[in-house]
Amino acid sequence: MLRQAGHYHEVAGNLEVKEVWGDGRRSIVRHNPGEEKRGRKRREEVMAEAKSKLAQEGAKGFVVPEPG
Repeated sequence: MLRQAGHYHEVAGNLEVKEVWGDGRRSIVRHNPGEEKRGRKRREEVMAEAKSKLAQEGAKGFVVPEPG
């Protein structure tokens, strides 16, 4: 539903919104282009860290020991 086609309308310099309908319900979807860029950069950093850890330690590097 949230990926439904439609045009965003700018309501502020850093905020766009669109209306979507699904299952008889109306939703307002917001989009912040600046936040999108920051989020994409952070996800790329997390993936790079995970790939590095995997290369260095293998899958066991992601296992969390049980407490106690």
